[in-house]
Amino acid sequence: MRRPECGRCGAPRRAKQQHKSLNEVVRNALRRGSGAGEEPLRHRNLRDLAGIWRKDREFDAAIRDQHRIDTDLWTGNTHPYQ
Repeated sequence: MRRPECGRCGAPRRAKQQHKSLNEVVRNALRRGSGAGEEPLRHRNLRDLAGIWRKDREFDAAIRDQHRIDTDLWTGNTHPYQ
């Protein structure tokens, strides 16, 4: 694996701390994430994200269509891939 562009993933830091290759750290993370690892998967607590949401007009506009229900798709009046 090439070094991830996103430094927030923590894999390069973990590899250095554990004296392992980046590939080995990523493979182990994939094993744990899939449930195939020896160690139980530890879920992250998201408390640090609570209360940080701010109104964002651009975001609201970007997801507005995702909140619209297409009744034709649900009633069978159209085929979704036409």
